[in-house]
Amino acid sequence: MHGESASPASAPTTSLIGHGIPGRALPRIVQGDPRSGGGGVTIIHAKALADRARAAEAALTNEGLRVLSIEVPNGEAAKKARVLEYLWDRLGSFRLGRDGLVVGLGGGATTDLAGLAAATWLRGVPVVQVPTTLLAMVDAAVGGKTGIDTPAGKNLVGAFHPPAAVIADLETLSTLPAAELRAGLGEVIKCGLIADSVILDRVLADPADCLTWDSPVLADLVARSIAVKAAVVGRISPKPACGRSSTTDTPTPTRSRRSPGTPGVTERRSPSAASSPPRSPTATAI
Repeated sequence: MHGESASPASAPTTSLIGHGIPGRALPRIVQGDPRSGGGGVTIIHAKALADRARAAEAALTNEGLRVLSIEVPNGEAAKKARVLEYLWDRLGSFRLGRDGLVVGLGGGATTDLAGLAAATWLRGVPVVQVPTTLLAMVDAAVGGKTGIDTPAGKNLVGAFHPPAAVIADLETLSTLPAAELRAGLGEVIKCGLIADSVILDRVLADPADCLTWDSPVLADLVARSIAVKAAVVGRISPKPACGRSSTTDTPTPTRSRRSPGTPGVTERRSPSAASSPPRSPTATAI
């Protein structure tokens, strides 16, 4: 059964946690804000998640939105200046506007890169993060700390850019090795130590369920951890502006091409869609 839950009200970032939700939640998040998406939507995704990116692109295109998908290398290989420069080039060719939006789909490296691209494009456009690892769900995608690596060290170039929304699809955890789930659980426990003792109680009471991707206990832990992280960041970082939606009568096909100058980076683009008045805001839970 597919379902979603909103993170506690203390979190300044809209958060949806559930199973199999991006195809439904992403269009609703984009269209639920008075300014999101009218200037286009760019999905930045890890190479390993091409199928999920295509599904997200189709869902957005079916709502009449103009969509560009860009594939970047997996893991830390994406956090390079040359990849960020390539993203800027593609965003310019796509003409992503101030009322546009960036979607980061992947683990922590991808969400770091997508967040920095959003923070720097036109001095800042909204970003919606769709993390696919437990660590990214409760840490990298939520805190608003974005960045890339340089020859001098990791994460030396970046910006604080809190996401407009986080969509955590727990189904993506089903293929992760136990070691990666344990790494994410360490961050969950840290959130419990910082601000939410209920997290610690749940971990101690159901340690096995905490590492089971379809467990209600894990869903609750993710929601609580996101709330802790977002609340802490919300004290020092302003909530980003969100965007505008647009619609068209007929879904448009997509095309793919690989940049000859940037190995490992691929884009998919859908043709322009006509603009229409923004839709009414929607609730944070579907």
